[in-house]
Amino acid sequence: TNEGIEFLRTYLHLPPEIVPSTLKRHNRAETARPRPAAVRSEGYKPSEDRAGYRRTPGGPPGPDKKGDVGAGTADIELRGGFGRGRTAPQ
Repeated sequence: TNEGIEFLRTYLHLPPEIVPSTLKRHNRAETARPRPAAVRSEGYKPSEDRAGYRRTPGGPPGPDKKGDVGAGTADIELRGGFGRGRTAPQ
């Protein structure tokens, strides 16, 4: 706030010509070049989306390669305690 700036000026014995950087106006140079437009390839197809990396390469768009991954997709196999506690019954 302006009151805080005045307090710091009196506390630090600063002249009124010194202005905080946050209150200074910045002159932007007009040398900034405009960005070129994005180039789109001629062969872009709407089916080539972000999830395209999951599909099988080369062939027709088939099922999801990771579709059978996750909880409940495979049989559960339980083994012994790997050296902790009692051994598993055989």
